[in-house]
Formats: sequence, C-alpha cells, structure tokens
Amino acid sequence: MSQTDKLIEQHVREYESRLLHIDELLAKAREKGATPESHQDLAEVTQQREQLAGHVATLKSGHDPREVEDILQHGPMGIWDVMAQKLEHVIERLEKK
Repeated sequence: MSQTDKLIEQHVREYESRLLHIDELLAKAREKGATPESHQDLAEVTQQREQLAGHVATLKSGHDPREVEDILQHGPMGIWDVMAQKLEHVIERLEKK
C-alpha cells in the first residue's frame, strides 16, 4: 500500500468518524423538536453533511485522482467543526425552550 493510499484511508476514517458525530448531533436536535429558528439551521447542516458525505465517497472510490487530491489538499475539516458547533448551539437553544 502506497503512502498516498494510507493517507486517503486515514482521511476516510477521520471523515467517517466526524459524519457519525454530526449524525448523532442531528438526531439529538431532532429529538428535542424543531423550532422555526432551528429548522433552518438543521436544514443547512443536513445539506452540508450530504456534501461532505460525497467527499468521503469520492475518497473511497478514488475514481477521480484530481478530485481526491483536491479534497486531501483543502480538506473539509474546518467545515466539520463549524457544523458541529452550529448543531451544539441549536441543541442548547432547544433544551432551553
């Protein structure tokens, strides 16, 4: 296995772990019941989650080496953190209602 393949596998594991965390936060937010304010936030995060899941699928397939390289260079790590923070704030607001 090449060094690039190992790096891709590592990123896939990281991204899948973060997807799971986002899924858990989304489930928790939905359990609390959506408010008009949180509905918009949840819709945005769900859309972003689907885009990032697409990145994971691209990395796993490796069919487009240029796209894989772009994902590895620019990685969506910052986006994951922003999504998680947004969801945590939504959950906090829902718990206070």
